[in-house]
Amino acid sequence: MRCGRWAPSQQRRYAFCGDATTDGMAIDRDRILAVLPHYAVMLLLAIGAVQLVTIAVGDLGFWGEFAVILVVVFAYRPIVSRLGVEPEPWAEQR
Repeated sequence: MRCGRWAPSQQRRYAFCGDATTDGMAIDRDRILAVLPHYAVMLLLAIGAVQLVTIAVGDLGFWGEFAVILVVVFAYRPIVSRLGVEPEPWAEQR
């Protein structure tokens, strides 16, 4: 489909055509760039935590590693918030 044409459903435009909206939700580039470093750090912390636990305890299996990753992912945002280094978009959501 060419850019500038409507989708068959007539309710949304294709995002790859340079349109910044999809289904009425705006994609804010600045917000994505503000949180991207935090998600990269979260990923590295999750990988590092799994490696440390594997070294200390041994092989945990899939569910054990998954539990470690969940702990890191759910603990990251409150810890960053308490430290006062959370990105602006996360502070706005509270």
